[in-house]
Amino acid sequence: MSRLNPGVKDAPPPPSTKISEQDLLAYCPDVSLREGTAFYSEYAKGAKKPKKDEDDPLANPDAQPDNSANLIYRAAISDVTRSCNYHGGMLTMNVAVAGKIVPGPMGKVGTVALPIRIAVLRDGDVIYSNLAKYPVQVTDNSEAAQFLYNDQNVTFDAPAKRNIQVFAGFDSGTEAGKPTKKKK
Repeated sequence: MSRLNPGVKDAPPPPSTKISEQDLLAYCPDVSLREGTAFYSEYAKGAKKPKKDEDDPLANPDAQPDNSANLIYRAAISDVTRSCNYHGGMLTMNVAVAGKIVPGPMGKVGTVALPIRIAVLRDGDVIYSNLAKYPVQVTDNSEAAQFLYNDQNVTFDAPAKRNIQVFAGFDSGTEAGKPTKKKK
């Protein structure tokens, strides 16, 4: 019986979700950004794109002026995180990437597709790689838009030792949407 409402039965207690000491101490590899993958810029067709740091005026004061008037948007990753679940000899990670898109002078309202790659390496060998073209809605070309991308199915054999590297970042490769898994 409920103490507040006589005649009404109390709800049963929620099921116990005990976390074991093994679960608390389980290895969950950190997620890192590879150098050069935290930013992505999209330019209008025909515009000269900066090649690398040597063309970036912020990285190299002697660089030729870029074509920033033709910039559609620049995206930046501001944070990465992960969670891990061990089951049946496999490790499944949920890798999340957060960031923002800042429209440029050629920016338009609409959907942009961000090329985000999640890659897992074991002792330097790729054991998981997925490149997604993640759609983000830009509703105002005078303000930044935030995004949050999740790859919930980063799955590979549970590591026997702490030899796993997980990378997230922008990748303008051509294999969008085709996850690859290699087991060794």
